[in-house]
Amino acid sequence: GAVDTRRGLAATTVVLDTSLALRWSDGARLFDLAMDEAKAALRDLSPEEPATVLVCTRNAVIAAPLGFERARLLAAIDDAQPGYGNVDLNQCLEQATRALDDSPLPNRRLVLVSALTQGALRLEAPPPVGATAKGEKLTPEFVVRDVAKGKTLANRALIDVHAEAAPQLGPRAWQFTFTVRNFSSEAARDVELRLEVNGEVVQKGFVDLSADGTTQKTLAWRFESGGVATVTGRLEADALGDDDARSVVLSVPRALTALVVNGAPNAQKYRDEAFFTEAALSATGSPVRAVVRDADAAWRE
Repeated sequence: GAVDTRRGLAATTVVLDTSLALRWSDGARLFDLAMDEAKAALRDLSPEEPATVLVCTRNAVIAAPLGFERARLLAAIDDAQPGYGNVDLNQCLEQATRALDDSPLPNRRLVLVSALTQGALRLEAPPPVGATAKGEKLTPEFVVRDVAKGKTLANRALIDVHAEAAPQLGPRAWQFTFTVRNFSSEAARDVELRLEVNGEVVQKGFVDLSADGTTQKTLAWRFESGGVATVTGRLEADALGDDDARSVVLSVPRALTALVVNGAPNAQKYRDEAFFTEAALSATGSPVRAVVRDADAAWRE
């Protein structure tokens, strides 16, 4: 909402949310809208109202001391970038309130520019309270500029991936279990999940997501050879593409060749020690390719 000037002049901190949700875009990126809103909040102030800007990141920093120089604050907004995780808006608001404590004005104001996604702001937390120069407590006026305009931002995300060797599927086989979260109040069916190895799509699957639900999908792949591989799970694109993929880097065991020297061959397999050795080395999923030779052939080999 707009700033209420009826209470008189107020020292103001504009708090700009930079959480991942601000990367959401349906043609216009929310963070670009948020920057415009933050600038508009500054321009709406009276020239006699001191202000500052707090770009809310994990390590939030006040752009400048409380003052009347708007150009520096506008430049700080232009330099801001959305992050790739959540931020603690409550903590930022506390810090923004403390930035107002140097003002001699009787009124204080916080302007929060955010998409207000689920869990972004802990409403059960007490409102931040500042202090006057005399030590008297002062609760700022709280103004919210909601860049999402109250609408729910439909989004699905890959929130976890677990990789494990799958010897039951053959040598150098691995399986990947992806956890998919639906942040929308609407269910989604047949959402495509692609498995990529070193950037190449090798497998596809589909997941059904209930409203606000979480599900898992396992895809498997057998590597032709050993070595280091980057494996990525990627959901079909939505309005927030930055949380649609998860990657792991694997060290796939290389194939091994074992020369088994049979010094005492026996026609009865259970009396032939090399038979059991070869059987063990050739078990399903073993990375070893065993070759059995008698003593003379082994020397030549």
